[in-house]
Amino acid sequence: MRGALIGGVVGVLLHLLVRFILHNFLWLAATVGLILILGRCSPDNPKLEAKRAALSRFDATAVTLSNVQAEVMPGTRHVSGISALISNRERARIYDVFLRCEMRPRAPQQASDPEPVWDVARVASSYHYGYVNPGAVVMLRLRLDGDGYLSEADPQRFTCTPQYKIETVDLLTGQP
Repeated sequence: MRGALIGGVVGVLLHLLVRFILHNFLWLAATVGLILILGRCSPDNPKLEAKRAALSRFDATAVTLSNVQAEVMPGTRHVSGISALISNRERARIYDVFLRCEMRPRAPQQASDPEPVWDVARVASSYHYGYVNPGAVVMLRLRLDGDGYLSEADPQRFTCTPQYKIETVDLLTGQP
């Protein structure tokens, strides 16, 4: 009698456990999946830390811009584009390069000319969509999008900084 009673209680408990698992299978699977994902993506995961360290070793000062020249449309005073040399001395390729430029207005040529109404204008260039490989120097000729400022800009007073994306695969594999 005692064995039958214990067997019945164990049978009912197993039946309830199996029924609970089958009834809530999706929720249990989702919970287990989230726990596994959180374990892999936690900040103290050694693999993730190694990737972050490799990505943080990219030296942005190794990508330089030189020979920046504003291009003036023939027969006008309107600056239409910019040309420059970009040098990549890092170990990863860069891509989607564009330039952020600051320009100043032309000084009045005669005493009767009006003073410019702006001091510094900032413009962005179009994109260079190709890769710039490590150790390469690439000549860029990009169009400027500067609204009405480009007709008054002094072509000798442009300063630009390169903006780009890094090919992170090159940093993680250690070779371009």
